[in-house]
Order: sequence, then C-alpha cells, then structure tokens
Amino acid sequence: WRKTVPHLQGTIITFNLKCDRGSGRFESNCLRAKVLGQWKSVKPSTCLVASWWDSFDVEGWSKCSDNNLFITGFFRNRYNRGGHLILLLEYAKCCSLIPAFKGQSADCKIANWWTSLNRNNQWSFCPSGYFLNGLYRTSGHGLHNIEEGRCCRPSNHPDRYGSCYNEDVAVSFNTEGWSSCSKAGYYITGVYRGSGKDELDNIDKFRCCQMAIGKGE
Repeated sequence: WRKTVPHLQGTIITFNLKCDRGSGRFESNCLRAKVLGQWKSVKPSTCLVASWWDSFDVEGWSKCSDNNLFITGFFRNRYNRGGHLILLLEYAKCCSLIPAFKGQSADCKIANWWTSLNRNNQWSFCPSGYFLNGLYRTSGHGLHNIEEGRCCRPSNHPDRYGSCYNEDVAVSFNTEGWSSCSKAGYYITGVYRGSGKDELDNIDKFRCCQMAIGKGE
C-alpha cells in the first residue's frame, strides 16, 4: 500500500510479506519498506491576514504584504441588499514559503483573467509553478471585474507544482466567513467560476497546490 505523509513530500511503500506460522523466519525478514522522494517539510512557517476592506472596494490591486507570501484563503462578508458584490471580499490569508526555499527572492507575473472570469464554468489560473499573491479589480462590482491575478513564486521554484487538488467552496463562499485550502502546505493557484450569476458567490472552487521540491514526484 501507498501512504502520503502530512506536511512532507515523499511516499513510503511498504511490502508486508506474511510469514507462515512456524516457518522459523524472523518477523524482521517478513517486512520490507522503501522510501521514495525527498522527505522535506512542505508546511509554511507563518501566515498573516491581509486586510482588503478598503482596497478591494475600489479599482486597483489588493495584495499580500510581501512577494514571498502566498494566498491560501479568503474571508468574505455577509450578503447585502445589493447582492454578492465583489467588495464583500475583505481579507486574504497570506502564508510564507516553505523552508526549502527560505531566503530566496520572489519572481512575480500577472495572470490575465480579463476574459476567463467573464465566463461561467471556467478556470482562471496562475502560470504553472506560480502561486496567487493578489487580485486586480476594475470599477464595477461584478465577478467579471476581477481582471488579473498577481502570481509569485520563490526565484528557484520550478515551472510545476507538487501535489494539487480542487477545493470545493461552492457552499462556504456563499456566506460570511473563511474559504481556504483545507490541506496544510497548499496555496491557491486558480479559481473556478461556476454556473451562477456574475457575483462573488459564483466562485465555486479553488485550485490548491504544494510547492515542488526536487526533480519531480
């Protein structure tokens, strides 16, 4: 069987060879284990909450406070009579890079979402190997007014990720509270617009990925 280890990159494969009773073989000769990959921490050391209460109410950028902080979740405010306006996005949870990349400078790119977030049932991604650091919005209040993602990575990070999965936020992002990558050591690399209205609550999924270590898994 295969077993992944929380907060580490690497896999242990154990071969359990059952000895017949009375065979005279020692138990240690009946168990074998092989470790594959690099066993390094993929859990960020610190996380901060960036307040977007004012910045995301108007046109412009809302970002983490440092290029080497990456978004793992968002806090939205409650629905009001105006609808699920994007200005209800109030906080971003920004987490540090993992220890393997400590001390590196950051490399950032702008992801063009001007078209992708206008359409239902479509993903908007960072470039491969990059992690979300901020959002740019224009002057309207619809979901399509989120036009660009600011995506960063440690300077020596490869153009790929470790493990990735889709975090379902279709329910949690409809109401006041946090919606985040639920697995430790994962950062947001994309958002999915569902089949509903042009409003904030139509963000239904986050793409959550680990930083990549070594030559690949």
